[in-house]
Amino acid sequence: MNSRRDFLKSTAITGLGVGFGGISPLAMARSLAAQGDDVLPPGILPVVIIGGSDYEMGFQYGQQAGAHISLNAQASWASALQRFSHDGVRAALKANQHFIQRYTPENIEIMKGMAAGATAAGFDLSYEDALMMNCVLPNPETSNYPAGAEESELPPEQVGGQAVLG
Repeated sequence: MNSRRDFLKSTAITGLGVGFGGISPLAMARSLAAQGDDVLPPGILPVVIIGGSDYEMGFQYGQQAGAHISLNAQASWASALQRFSHDGVRAALKANQHFIQRYTPENIEIMKGMAAGATAAGFDLSYEDALMMNCVLPNPETSNYPAGAEESELPPEQVGGQAVLG
């Protein structure tokens, strides 16, 4: 080892053996890379160039970083399903979506675009997957979900008073 930095890098890489369901994130990345997809090592975020409407930027992000997004979506679902039932996760996602619609409605369009762009790039990603990755799921035992959130659709039909196509 030439330096402390080399030691830390080798230690960090060795430590990646634990991770998602007993599968090393590095092994998962190598597996996907062997399939012809370009996947960055864990902890390295892709650089993407985007522009246009909220939906278009989400689409471009999904297209350019589909492999990274897909891995994160799988990890997010695995973590959530250890704590909640599938119905519990959907209820928590609807509660989050309620607040997103109220305070940052542009993010709904970005996540719709992410799902469409990643799917167009060959990765199976739904709006729910994109929402899952961008939310902290509240604990239903200690959190009050907003009134009407449970009846909402995933994704919502309208954002900011305008009809949404997609």
